[in-house]
Amino acid sequence: MLDTEAYGRGGVYPHEGARELRARVAAADGVVLATSVFHSSYSGLLKSALDHLEADAFENKPVALLANAGSERGATIACEHLRSVVKALSGWAVPMQVASSQADFDQETGQIKPGNVVRRCEIMCDELVKFIEAFSSLRVPR
Repeated sequence: MLDTEAYGRGGVYPHEGARELRARVAAADGVVLATSVFHSSYSGLLKSALDHLEADAFENKPVALLANAGSERGATIACEHLRSVVKALSGWAVPMQVASSQADFDQETGQIKPGNVVRRCEIMCDELVKFIEAFSSLRVPR
């Protein structure tokens, strides 16, 4: 169980997984947030993970956003919700986001179809790398 007093102070967590998540994010040059979509928003599992991070966990870090939903509209809305969270954690969401839906995948194989989603992923990755390079001089080791 989460120690809510320590959580409120930004203190040491009793759960190893929460400590490891914080350490990995702190060590990362950039972050990729990917989620399935429920009611046009990101998943509770991702919400819970993000809630365990410190308020400045994404400071001077670029963040890429991906979401998959039943419709592209729902996935786009979820990415926009995540943009607010990234900003609240002092991060910088890269301009290109990837919102995919069932129509983007081959129903027999489950493989992604060639086309717009693949191209958006390529652009998003290029942007993430460029932002990492641009922000590298701003990062302060923790």
